[in-house]
Amino acid sequence: MTVPISDYPTDGLITRQMVERRLGDDFEGTVQAYALMDEAIADASDQAKAYGSKHWTTSNVPHAAQRIIAVAVARYLRNPDGFVRSTAADETVEWQANQTSGEVYFTDEQKARLAALAADGVSVTPANTIRSVGLYAWSDRPRRRHYRDVEAWYGPDEWPDH
Repeated sequence: MTVPISDYPTDGLITRQMVERRLGDDFEGTVQAYALMDEAIADASDQAKAYGSKHWTTSNVPHAAQRIIAVAVARYLRNPDGFVRSTAADETVEWQANQTSGEVYFTDEQKARLAALAADGVSVTPANTIRSVGLYAWSDRPRRRHYRDVEAWYGPDEWPDH
């Protein structure tokens, strides 16, 4: 039984469709495969928040971070058991073993990129939030403006004597 391709909400920072695009024909599309994908997305998202910003949500995570998460999930889904050797008849293929085989992980380069995205402040706060803005005063001297025949003084000084 296949599950229709959809954008089911997950606990993660990315959607199923982002991972499916990375996998292409390598993805089975069964109920078990989608369940494994959802768990991998949630795990990778938690790790991305740990390496990047804990304030990232689905609405404000940078697109570059989403791509990094999708790559890590796709890498895991291609080899969820973490096999490092494949033998078929007289042919044996061996991959580099590492301590993270069999789980979602980020490479050192991906960890550094996530940290850099968080340090740059890329999309950490939504665009419609209130932020504090630093101001620079050009001068602390009062300004005088003329309105018709009346002089108005602006600044810290009292009204001038005429």
